Amino acid sequence: MNTLAAYARRYRSRHAMLLPSHIPAYPVRESRLLARCCARAALAVAGLTISASSMAGNGLAVVNSKLAAATCAPERHGFVLMQDGHAALSSSPPRSSLAELRGTGANTVAVVPLLRQPEADSAAVDRSLDMSDGELAHTIRRAHKLGLHVIVDPRIQIPGAKPDDVRMAHDKDWAAWFHHYEQALVGVAAVAADEHAEVLVIGTDLDQTVARPEWLTVIARLRRVYRGRLVYAAQGSAGVAQVPFWNKLDAVGVTLFPMLNAEGGPATWRAALVEERNRLLAQARQARRPLYITEFGFRAEVDAAAPAAFGTTPTSPAINEATQARALNAWLSELSDPAIHAVLIWRWNNTAQNSRIAQAMTRRWRSCNRALVSW
Repeated sequence: MNTLAAYARRYRSRHAMLLPSHIPAYPVRESRLLARCCARAALAVAGLTISASSMAGNGLAVVNSKLAAATCAPERHGFVLMQDGHAALSSSPPRSSLAELRGTGANTVAVVPLLRQPEADSAAVDRSLDMSDGELAHTIRRAHKLGLHVIVDPRIQIPGAKPDDVRMAHDKDWAAWFHHYEQALVGVAAVAADEHAEVLVIGTDLDQTVARPEWLTVIARLRRVYRGRLVYAAQGSAGVAQVPFWNKLDAVGVTLFPMLNAEGGPATWRAALVEERNRLLAQARQARRPLYITEFGFRAEVDAAAPAAFGTTPTSPAINEATQARALNAWLSELSDPAIHAVLIWRWNNTAQNSRIAQAMTRRWRSCNRALVSW
């Protein structure tokens, strides 16, 4: 180790060369330690982040999984998968779709069972018919067999409205809403527990509800049913700031849709995300929790109010697959902070049909998952 330290000191001052070819050979373990030490020293001095490909160009392969991850993606990365209206998740095409999702290099999938609410001010919430307990269990099981981590992310669906439109006029209506919501959620949580899903999202974009004290009762009940990680997903940093119960959960969750201006380029796209990312990281640090981006897509400039993520809402014709793929790569490069533990792209159902996006994610994520290699 003294020899290794001497080499580290010797090459810390040589910015232009990470590991010269004349360094004598060491056993594999010491080679890895030396590579790690010198690479980090050179990066720190030069103030640079070097991609895996550029390191390989200097005769150095990926020396450390954390160093590789810093240039590609958070630890957990993948897609949101919803029930397809034309085929149940338990049928053959979605099984194939899960395998294709895994083939991109994704290591996580968020499975979305829908909860049904007839109107935004109605206290009636129940399980939608789109996904049975059996279908949910089968999907989790299949994802685990493929080596995917699973986030179960039940969402409220309201005809003609959004989850953040949910609001009640009186306390008794809120009590009724939370009672029905909790009952629906406990059923999903039981399946998630039985199938050992890694994460359960207890609510998404329900930002008009978070000040209610009933959430504490819901969380306590879910803890008795489900022992994995519990997350709530707020809408952006503004939504995160409203949530008073982060200390009762295991992560700060957020849905994130930065503006995509098709006429801009990577610098413009990054600028649309960086300020929001910094706010979210500050909020996660304050809550002393990791950050989970449970839903990540883009808003088109033509309709910034609509979550027009990968075809869910019509967007400008100028925003094509190539632009989307380039923007995603630019954005994911900005989401490599160690405090961000997961990023799930909205959504696989559409992305699977967009070959450029799938190809771009495959190149990025397969690189992220590359095993350690010595010289």
